[in-house]
Amino acid sequence: MIHGRHPQLAALVGQATAARSGEVRCVVLAAPPGHGKSRLLNALLAHDVCAGMRVCRLPSGGSVALPEATGLRSRPLVLALDDAHECDEPSLRRITLLLRPAAPRPLLIVLCRRSGAPPRAPRGWADLLAQPSATVLPLPPLDADAVRGLAEETFGGPAHPRFAAAVTDAVSGHPGTAVRLLRALRAAGLDADEAGARQAAEIGGELTARAALRLLEREPDDARRVATALAILTEARTHAGADAVVGTEARAGIETDVDTEDGAGTRVVAALADVDTARVGDVARFLRHAGAAAPDGGCALHPAVRSALLARLGPRRGPLHARAALLLSDHGRPAEEVARHLAHAPAAEGRWATAVLRRAAAEAERRGGRADAARYLHRVLETEPDDTAARVRLALVTSLDTPFGAIPHFRAALAEAREPALRAAIAVQYAMACISVALPEACRSEAVEALEAGWSALRSGPGADPRLGDQVRAVLLLMGSPVRDAAADPPRPTGATVAATTHPHGADRIQTAALSALHTALAGRSRPGALADARQVQAGPGRRQPPWLHFTLAATFALADETERAHQALDAMLHQGGDRPPPWLRAFAAAMRSLVLQRGGAVLAAAGEARASLADARTAADALARGHGGDEGAAGTRRMLAQAVLAAVHVDRGEPRRAWRVLNEEGRTEPDDCALTALLCLHTRARAYWAAGHPVPALALLRQCGLAQDGAGALNPVIVPWWTDACLVLAELGRPAEGRPLAEQGAERARLWDTPRARGLAALAQGALTPGSAGLDLLAESVHHLADSPAVTEHARAQHRFGVALLVHGDEAGARDRLRRAAGLAVECGALALAERSRRALATAGGRPGRGTGRPPVGLLTSSELRVAGLAISGAGNRDIARQLFVTVRTVESHLTNVYRKLGVHRRDQLGAALRAVRGGKGLPGERADAWGDRRDGLPATPRRARPSAQPHLGGTR
Repeated sequence: MIHGRHPQLAALVGQATAARSGEVRCVVLAAPPGHGKSRLLNALLAHDVCAGMRVCRLPSGGSVALPEATGLRSRPLVLALDDAHECDEPSLRRITLLLRPAAPRPLLIVLCRRSGAPPRAPRGWADLLAQPSATVLPLPPLDADAVRGLAEETFGGPAHPRFAAAVTDAVSGHPGTAVRLLRALRAAGLDADEAGARQAAEIGGELTARAALRLLEREPDDARRVATALAILTEARTHAGADAVVGTEARAGIETDVDTEDGAGTRVVAALADVDTARVGDVARFLRHAGAAAPDGGCALHPAVRSALLARLGPRRGPLHARAALLLSDHGRPAEEVARHLAHAPAAEGRWATAVLRRAAAEAERRGGRADAARYLHRVLETEPDDTAARVRLALVTSLDTPFGAIPHFRAALAEAREPALRAAIAVQYAMACISVALPEACRSEAVEALEAGWSALRSGPGADPRLGDQVRAVLLLMGSPVRDAAADPPRPTGATVAATTHPHGADRIQTAALSALHTALAGRSRPGALADARQVQAGPGRRQPPWLHFTLAATFALADETERAHQALDAMLHQGGDRPPPWLRAFAAAMRSLVLQRGGAVLAAAGEARASLADARTAADALARGHGGDEGAAGTRRMLAQAVLAAVHVDRGEPRRAWRVLNEEGRTEPDDCALTALLCLHTRARAYWAAGHPVPALALLRQCGLAQDGAGALNPVIVPWWTDACLVLAELGRPAEGRPLAEQGAERARLWDTPRARGLAALAQGALTPGSAGLDLLAESVHHLADSPAVTEHARAQHRFGVALLVHGDEAGARDRLRRAAGLAVECGALALAERSRRALATAGGRPGRGTGRPPVGLLTSSELRVAGLAISGAGNRDIARQLFVTVRTVESHLTNVYRKLGVHRRDQLGAALRAVRGGKGLPGERADAWGDRRDGLPATPRRARPSAQPHLGGTR
């Protein structure tokens, strides 16, 4: 039985039928060795059409003796000849004479000729094929269906389609190699199933390589040189396919019939193999017919064939790559194409080579090929070890995949640099690229020292650079080491043009704007200015930016209560890592996301992200330990931010002891070298003491938090509201006079930052310390402001404080209303301790918990989660959702996991009903852009209203 040759067999049967009717026909079966020419010929001779015909199968090759002419007229005759390409000129001439229409003869001549190889008598073949009765019938490679039939015949049972496809790809459709591969797989005890498909690729590649090398051994030496040149060129071209970010097509740019690039590719192969271009075309056709190259007209060698040819070169391979690089450079090929060969050459070939490598590294970075860029920069440094620019570039490229691996390069660049401005520019990139790493003290000290030394040089004099100065100031503030005289140099207005030349090692304009936005936000100076810079960066060019830039945007937007933009920045940060971001990046993004969620009152979701961050941080630490021989002391992914958020969640849930355990579990050895992390940890410890019933030590820690915040220069009042908590503790202790200076200072800073959260916290602190109606007015103002912010937990605290104050003043009805609202908000956001206190106070006021106070925490869906859930309800898959929202598949999966948990469902088909139930039967979130409001907690935004007077507080039910 033949497989995949039924069209060719039908054509042969048609030719035989014509011969039986008295016509002369000639068919040339053209195919490479092993393509089944003889098997197809046997199938024809066994067919019913040949019954009664005289069959004469002639000896193959050389001189052929034909039957007497008289025998040709007795009955229809089939003349069959294998290996007809070996026929000599006289034999082909005699066959051609039989085809000439001198007299009708019932004759069919079938010639099996090997394609891809020059015939012995080309002129004789030209005359034969010029006859009208001669037809060439090529045999193409087998498709997957034909190979599946071969597999079922070999294994005696059904074959899985994936198994057939794997075998077809492994042998490039070569029938003979396919049969050998199937027999080898069966002999190895494998089945024709999906498991066997995985083995077919490996074993098939080996068989293809061995068959191709055997055929090449029979060819002249120049054919082997051409094949080696193609292997060299295609190997360098396809090396970038291993890059985790962007692959390159596995083509050498060679066309055999029509040269690409005006014949430049073929000329390079010819020059490298020392042959003419016509010979390159002949060998390329031979390789395609032999199954060693792609059958699509190009010359992409089979990977196994290419590897086998390169393995035979040994030490000769490097010089060939060097020569290929020079040839490609002379032909004006792109820098990356030349650099791929220079990366394999024994050594750089002079200044032209290092210049090409630098250009290639820049090209690789632009397309996202960080591994290629790093390889080219390593070669530059091998030739020019004092090239500081290349070393900084290498550090930056490396930091995108592993910040730990970038630290030695940054340190070496700092050691090489001498000028203060140059060292400061390098230190800016050093600190920000490794922002996710808890740097050892020695590394942190050298970075801070370089930044502080460069600050004075950058402020004035011939080396002044305002833009770099802004970068230095922002990084020092983030690291908790602000410049002490920075107050004398206020930040430049947003969008101001800088005349000074930016140092080439410093951040570009987009990165500078991001750092400026973060500096303004941390200092709490101007929310509009910070947002203007941050929005300009987020709407800037779409070229790839380092992850730290998105961190600065997320932190800025979070402090400004632009939570949706903060999540978008974190999504963009994860997008830098592709479909499978590295563990350190996942840990860093999840830690920041947990902080944004916790600030928005999504307590349970924040805990989930914090735990995911800690898990990814452990994975990154394990990988780092393996890479350093088990020594994790060099650096580690930051855990303290996620631990601080997780501990804060435990405090909100009334579990202070668990909060202490989380903070003390892994964080004692991590240096407090980040202002945000240090303040969050200290504030959470103070809250844990307060929740455990120890207000005095809590107050001491809160004051310490204030000193640390002032010392770090991070004066934004909403970074950590230690001052509000301190005022509440002092009010609880009966010492309001001590708290008034703190409340006034906080209110002044809140007016500068001017967000509803800041104004609400200031009013809460002042209201807790102020007796009488004035205090109630302030508490009402606090509730009003916080209702218009994403700070759901703080809103619940303000409602609780307001309700308790109303109860003290005898307004039990108003107290019940406020306490019921406080309990409902607290339950919804997961602040169970506050919910319990509100319930107890509500009972004291003579009230019962309303429907809102016992509702499960299903109102916590974030805007991103709502969008993902809406698309999932519409039937979109995870990959489709990720593509539409420009996020990673892992982000979509994380959002859906949070949605399932919050809604209490387990399947996708339950989402629609659950969301409608949550929204009281209204339409789905996607039906109206403002259906769930812009608030990150998913609660409907409270409309702004006039500040209430004191009178309704005493007798009304507000």
